[in-house]
Amino acid sequence: MFWVCLLIYWLKGNPKYAAALEEMNSKKICQFGPWFKFLFLALAIIAVAVLMFVWSNLRFREPGTKSNRGQSQNPLDYRKPWILPFAHSSATKRVASPSDFINCVHQPLVQDRGAVFKPQSELSGKRFAYVWYASSPQYLCSALVALKILQNHRSKLGPLPYELDYVLMFVDSTLTDKAFANLTEKWEYEGGVLQNVTSLAKFAKGKSTFYKPTYQKFHAFQLIKYDRLILMDSDGFTMHQLDHLFQLEFPPGIQLAAPQGYWFRDKGVVIGSDPKCRGETVVAVTTVMMVVEPSLQLYYRVRRHFGSLKIDTGKPNFDMDIVNKEFSCGDEVLILPKHYGTIDSEYNEMEPLSSITEVCRNQANIQFLHFTSRGKPWTRTGGENRVMYKQEILKEIRPIFHEWALKVRHICPETIQVDM
Repeated sequence: MFWVCLLIYWLKGNPKYAAALEEMNSKKICQFGPWFKFLFLALAIIAVAVLMFVWSNLRFREPGTKSNRGQSQNPLDYRKPWILPFAHSSATKRVASPSDFINCVHQPLVQDRGAVFKPQSELSGKRFAYVWYASSPQYLCSALVALKILQNHRSKLGPLPYELDYVLMFVDSTLTDKAFANLTEKWEYEGGVLQNVTSLAKFAKGKSTFYKPTYQKFHAFQLIKYDRLILMDSDGFTMHQLDHLFQLEFPPGIQLAAPQGYWFRDKGVVIGSDPKCRGETVVAVTTVMMVVEPSLQLYYRVRRHFGSLKIDTGKPNFDMDIVNKEFSCGDEVLILPKHYGTIDSEYNEMEPLSSITEVCRNQANIQFLHFTSRGKPWTRTGGENRVMYKQEILKEIRPIFHEWALKVRHICPETIQVDM
């Protein structure tokens, strides 16, 4: 009877049914009180929401397997359903989101059926590189550990049609440090390539010395002998091989991809302060890992910001600031899922970020893990490390850090003494 009355209420305004409605009301079969009007409105809203959900999933259904082979469909035409956060509206922002459920929304690209990769046959004769930069023996030691971890992941790939180098960038003056010089020899012994670069520290302003060496990473933009490279900070390591990023299709005109800085401000979304995007919503990226198609033009675009100051605070612009100012602000960077720039603070129960990402944190999805929580393992005391890695860090990820520490003891124990 409820549904009959609901139908009658819907038809109430039609004169054609007025007589029937009057008869029912006289018999008190259907009483249309305020509660009924409220219930009718609620059910109507739910019905519309369900219909829109069904429509969006039909309209924006995932592309077929042909697109993943690079044969037919443009990957950038794919969009997630409308109910997901706002940033699925452009090719560069397809996987970006300011949501509390940022880990739930995103997947590594190898699991994302909206991502399209070039077939390996198209990569024949191409030259790629994994690139690190180091400014001290400790960072070079960490880079060596990262190199060995990555080589172990890649050992399962089998024959590949392209050339690949493991490149270490460093400033010549650091070779005066005997420990640094010895580690560069180890780099070559492990199959790596050394790339001497000029110092850019003179451009860095401000009292802080921590971020001044970060300008050095931009030298990778000049390594034009490579068709594409993956540039990683030395204070982190991969959890999987990342060769699929060499196959990833970039949108037209895009030369740079970077993970969303999901911890930054409002879950990786900021309001632009630069003149070309002032007041606009901008997806912030992190530079702990970048995928770059090198060119001198790309390098000069970042170089012109060296030594510049932020408009809103007057503080110096360093690597992350420059990339966001020059590329994110103009929607010229392909946003990668946050798993390509995961920071360890997410897995430290004492950090606020841990509670934010708790809902659907997935360790298996991490592609690159960066040391961030209260410094680096080599900047903390042994006691601080023991507390962090035996009490604060979540149990499920502790073995990963312990394995990293074991590799340090094997590769460069004289440089980093770490007790986890």
